[in-house]
Amino acid sequence: MKIEVNTMRQELSKEEAKGFLNPYLSQLAQCYLKAFDLYSEYISFVTEHSGFVRHRNTTRANLIYDYTVSIAQQTFIDFEEVSFGTYNKVFFLNFLNKGLIRFKKLDDKLQSSNIPTKQSTALNGQMNINGFPDQIPIIQIGYQPNSTWTDIEEIYVLYRKDTPKWNIPTYNYPAIKELEFEKHEEEQENKEGNIVKRVKLKDLGIEKKQKHSN
Repeated sequence: MKIEVNTMRQELSKEEAKGFLNPYLSQLAQCYLKAFDLYSEYISFVTEHSGFVRHRNTTRANLIYDYTVSIAQQTFIDFEEVSFGTYNKVFFLNFLNKGLIRFKKLDDKLQSSNIPTKQSTALNGQMNINGFPDQIPIIQIGYQPNSTWTDIEEIYVLYRKDTPKWNIPTYNYPAIKELEFEKHEEEQENKEGNIVKRVKLKDLGIEKKQKHSN
């Protein structure tokens, strides 16, 4: 499709973004946390059945992105105020027609690692282009993995206009850390009771059965 760039999108302040995104920050962060869990289960499954596998960072990022998008669709499908769709191969969550959310992997300078194209440059510059919803500001929900890709260092709400203009670190939000604490407590209880849950890799069409013992 020929990319036609025209006018600028609406400006968005940090305060405006907080106003409509705060109720959903924990769900958005959990999309990444659950995606990392799925990726870890996938690596464990492949290692157990085929031996050790080493992925390039691009492969890891692509797998986590696919998991994240699938989880986001499942998470927000029943939210009347949230819609989602794919426009010219770019997935968006639309919150109240106030912000279009993109999922991105970020480096330590809050930059995404994709190869610049006319389309990506226009979207990063908050330009209206054909085939995409007009005027609504574009917001990135980005994650920074640790060096081994076993955990997330930080998750940001990020607004850029060519370069980052403002960001909101979200990983340490109380609601998100509380969910992580509850998950850790459950894992500890399972470990201490020698209970291993049934693991389902739904996105891969794989079901791995493990024994339960008391």
